[in-house]
Amino acid sequence: IFGGGTAQITISGWGISISSGVQNVDAKAAWCGLLSWIFVLVGLIGLIAGVVLPLLKIKGFQRFAGLVNLVSAGLLIVGGIFLFFTVPAFAAANEWNNSNGWGLGGGWVVAAILYIAAGAVAVFPAAVDLIEKK
Repeated sequence: IFGGGTAQITISGWGISISSGVQNVDAKAAWCGLLSWIFVLVGLIGLIAGVVLPLLKIKGFQRFAGLVNLVSAGLLIVGGIFLFFTVPAFAAANEWNNSNGWGLGGGWVVAAILYIAAGAVAVFPAAVDLIEKK
């Protein structure tokens, strides 16, 4: 997500696979991976605030609880969608023109699906809160 660090480098072609071990990689961060991570953190903080603050009977927050939950759910959904664009964004950030053979790992795909599912689940109570107040 943040670029740089170490990576397992494998060079393959013509039916031959050569593993050169762990190498330091000087790469720039992908904007969508980092932005997705930030959106999910902010969305989770908003959802936690939406649960905890009404239990503490903070009256100033109760007027905006539905809106905060709706924005938090939207951030989770957008964060999940951004994860699917990480490979081309990473290639573009590092000025690599070819990303053939690259793909997202299983963890990235599962995380993106779970972010979108969590946002969809979080939208329903927020929508009900907004409809009840009108």
